[in-house]
Amino acid sequence: MFEYNILKSVSPKVLSIGIGNLRVGGTGKTPISAYLLSILAQNSSAYISRGYGRKTKGVYSKKSISNVSDLGDEAFMIAKLFPDLNIILSGNRKLALEHEILKSEKIKTIIFDDVFQHRYVTPTVNILLSTFSDPFYEDHVLPYGNLREHKSNAERADILIVTKVPKNASYQEKESYEALAAEYLKENTPVFFAEFNQQEAVNLLNETIEKKTKVILISGLADNEVFRNDTSKTYFIQKHFSFSDHHDFSIYDINRIKKESFSYPWVCSLKDYFKILSLLPENEHSKLFYIHQKVKLLEEEKFISTLNSFGIKVSI
Repeated sequence: MFEYNILKSVSPKVLSIGIGNLRVGGTGKTPISAYLLSILAQNSSAYISRGYGRKTKGVYSKKSISNVSDLGDEAFMIAKLFPDLNIILSGNRKLALEHEILKSEKIKTIIFDDVFQHRYVTPTVNILLSTFSDPFYEDHVLPYGNLREHKSNAERADILIVTKVPKNASYQEKESYEALAAEYLKENTPVFFAEFNQQEAVNLLNETIEKKTKVILISGLADNEVFRNDTSKTYFIQKHFSFSDHHDFSIYDINRIKKESFSYPWVCSLKDYFKILSLLPENEHSKLFYIHQKVKLLEEEKFISTLNSFGIKVSI
């Protein structure tokens, strides 16, 4: 439960799920947040995030006219996927929790994005993410590795979700991962495995691209190579324009891509889609396609039962 003596404006009846990781970026916090929101009732849920890359300042809540620069790429993606969701942005989670939206009796569940390092907020459930290919227990603290804090701090997690699990991962590999992670987790901490499955590329008109079509790939992600490798299984990538995570696309970028794209369709992630789309003239919107990653949580019924044990009810 929240530390109610500090966060007095939040009802003690409100439950919360914290999503976080130990390493810097790339564990799939946004897709997992989207998955959780998909199994919760949107109109009684709230999503709290820093809103990385947004142009707005201080505490900001989603408005009907919000655009990608107001919310930042990840929060804007969440807003598009869940139009009825209450979204509050602030680098200071305490200030976000004091927002008037959360004083409403209808709010029952809060999803905290990237909150594992924010000690002044204690979610009802702390979910730690770690990728299958780069387990936290084999990593080291910056600058020698990619961890924000020591792996022993995984003991604060109530649930571990292993993300980006290959479809061909064996039972033995998963069992080994679970055993090695258990050395750093609280006793009996449940471990779940999640596949991230790419959906087919689609544009604003809901048109799709045939498999093996030649495309231009554009990405500004924490792990551009993984995105490229996954996309290359479906389409022939003629050129990949790779940018840093949360890249703020400009007209200069768009013009450079146009010079080398010929008539090939452009493909990007859903996270980058709205930023790029806002820079294209309306008559060119249909050439831009996005790929969305859908989370498939293995042992979903067991996972839902685990959430229920913390008092969190889902809508499926």
